[in-house]
Amino acid sequence: MVFLGRLLAALLAASCVTAHAQSPMPVSVEFTLHASGVPKGASVYLSGGAPSLGNWKPDAVKMTRQGPNHWRAVVLFGDAMPVEYRYTLGRTSHVAADHRGQPLPSFSIRTRRNLDVNDEVVAWTDERTVVEARGQVTGELRYHRHVRSGTMPARDLVVWLPRYYEMQDKRDYPVLYLNDGQDLFDPAQAEGGRDWQVDETLQRLIEDETIEPMIVVGIYSTDHRLSDYSPMEGGEAYMDFLLGTVKPLIDRRYRTRPGREHTLVGGAAMGGLIAFATAWRHPEVFGAAISLSPAFRLDGRLDAMPWFERQGTEMRPVFFYLDSGGVGADALLLPGVEDMVTQLKAWGYRPEQNFVFIRDLDGDHGVSAWAERFPNALTRSLRGAKRMEDIARSRRASEFDVAYAGSGHDPGFNATE
Repeated sequence: MVFLGRLLAALLAASCVTAHAQSPMPVSVEFTLHASGVPKGASVYLSGGAPSLGNWKPDAVKMTRQGPNHWRAVVLFGDAMPVEYRYTLGRTSHVAADHRGQPLPSFSIRTRRNLDVNDEVVAWTDERTVVEARGQVTGELRYHRHVRSGTMPARDLVVWLPRYYEMQDKRDYPVLYLNDGQDLFDPAQAEGGRDWQVDETLQRLIEDETIEPMIVVGIYSTDHRLSDYSPMEGGEAYMDFLLGTVKPLIDRRYRTRPGREHTLVGGAAMGGLIAFATAWRHPEVFGAAISLSPAFRLDGRLDAMPWFERQGTEMRPVFFYLDSGGVGADALLLPGVEDMVTQLKAWGYRPEQNFVFIRDLDGDHGVSAWAERFPNALTRSLRGAKRMEDIARSRRASEFDVAYAGSGHDPGFNATE
């Protein structure tokens, strides 16, 4: 089904209002919730995988209290379509739970005209909730809780380790840093109950010897996600957090290869934008950036291109992987990705050498789509990072030779020997 993630919740919700105004056949759905355990003074919200539901923004649609334990909201959708949704208390840490206090899977409906939906919630999670794994995690996960730096909101890190990591104690590993870490490995913690299946993908690619064993670090997002992942807003502070706090922690705690050709960064939607920006700003650290459905531009309301130009447009020894679908929110983002590709070419970047762009007009936007595209993105980015480093080393060697040409010195001669 179409799963629109949480991309640009405020912006896409605003564009959806315009779409509804133009649509001759809006679909009205009335949601009625019978909820126990709502704290005194708290409000209940609807959040879900559609623009009308904020694209998983936790406080997208505020419900109206009708009486004790009784809440109601009417939502207009542009057309009949499948939708996943959940109830929250306005934060991603406070969501509908079962009688054991574990978060409920997303509810789902297929919208149709004048549909009435009745749901019941008996409990809510909070910051102290320990989420149980649902038996769908492959490999070993290690958590670093409440990592903070400066004024950045504290967030968790989750680290995926390849099989035999502990046994092969002399081996070092490449590292991939991925944004929206809660959505990568465990469906019990992923927004909407679906994950990227990064653990299954890595295990399969390693067993097939398509890639060598590596470490993946997931950096959780927070309620400040839109600002954190926008280089024009709080994104530069987020990049400093990644470079100054997260990477040093990982390099201290785990056996990593810290060189740039072994260090990648990635993400999707706004997470794809900040991944691209991070590698753009720090080419000395990252050899490749994976940007799935990146949000470079959106219909005049978001434009990250001036930020990249201010950072300088000189060639960087980084391999950039870009892709976009043509369905759902990806259809809104595709023109911006194409604009970035045009700029890269104008700045001297060459397709298949410095970057790759995959355009799939049938491709969708959301976790399920990114899970499908991730294996190709990872394998091509690993190869690209190595190729870019080989090119950089070759150029450095050539510059070294030129520097000595005509000087009377043999570049292979060491005068102290």
